Amino acid sequence: MTIDRANLNVPNRPGFEFHGFIHWDIDTSVDPLPFDVQGVLSLTDTVAGQGGFQCVPGMPKHFPEWVKTQPDDRNPHRPDLAELEVETIETRAGDLLIWNSQLPHGVSPNQSDRPRLAQYISMSPGPGAQRRGPAMADQLVDASDRSRRQSVSW
Repeated sequence: MTIDRANLNVPNRPGFEFHGFIHWDIDTSVDPLPFDVQGVLSLTDTVAGQGGFQCVPGMPKHFPEWVKTQPDDRNPHRPDLAELEVETIETRAGDLLIWNSQLPHGVSPNQSDRPRLAQYISMSPGPGAQRRGPAMADQLVDASDRSRRQSVSW
């Protein structure tokens, strides 16, 4: 199943100031965490300060320990960014960023004089399919390896 949408992030101006955000598109209160794949296709070159993709690198790896430090009533879709480092990723038109849905991510404020244009892509298993935890990732890697071996003739 896929969900696709476009993004136009116009420059901030008086009366219209977008401050950016970081979020998860999955419910991080469940265990194991869902495993989906997301991406963004840059339709324009996007430099720092132009309202591009931002994320918290390494969070999927550190999530199990980080979540133990959070209050029970935390928002499972918006991480508390205290003590987390948010990084903005510069892209060129045609670049495709792909990430695991367990990565907190979002759009940064556009402080430039140029709009940012992008196409978002989200892929997840269809209804009834297993979509949680490392087992799903292992299944995807195994299927990819089998496909690669079948397509290579020595």
